[in-house]
Amino acid sequence: PWGSHVGQKGFATGNKKADLPSGRRYNYDPDYTMSITPCQSAAASFDMADLHAQANRNWATLDRSWKQFYELITNQDAVMSGRFTQFGAGSLYYCSPLKDRVGFGYERFEGARKGIKFIEGTKPDSNSVVAALVLDHTIGTFFKNQNLMRSVRELPGLQNVNRFDFSEINGRFNKKWIDVNNYVKGEP
Repeated sequence: PWGSHVGQKGFATGNKKADLPSGRRYNYDPDYTMSITPCQSAAASFDMADLHAQANRNWATLDRSWKQFYELITNQDAVMSGRFTQFGAGSLYYCSPLKDRVGFGYERFEGARKGIKFIEGTKPDSNSVVAALVLDHTIGTFFKNQNLMRSVRELPGLQNVNRFDFSEINGRFNKKWIDVNNYVKGEP
């Protein structure tokens, strides 16, 4: 890290702490210690061939490692491809909105709700449990990626608003700003 100073006036060409500029000397004098060691005894693990524990319906004792593993692995390709974005737990949406116009500062995205369920396997082996991927089509409505004023201008009667005017009419807030407040809060 100090090689750029080699040969410059006032710097020695060794690798001693004293040869470094004062600001860099502290890099060699840390006040913390980091230790990295393998932790095989405490590491979480699960047997990929044994799903019998997932048949347990007692949610308090159920190990969710399997479910989390499957959910992560089924999300990875979709999210890494750049075509989808994840919103919430198990919901994937296309990154481009649908063409139908919603208005009111909203746009709609098509996607899927995804989940992993453990179900009974084949009939001859009544003890078998298999993982099932459950997909439900969904369309989500989200605020557009635009500033609030542009969204407000999409509300009925507010298309020509140039600035916020909170003037009172008969001692009450102007009705259009009550509508804007409800809109921002997500109320009808």
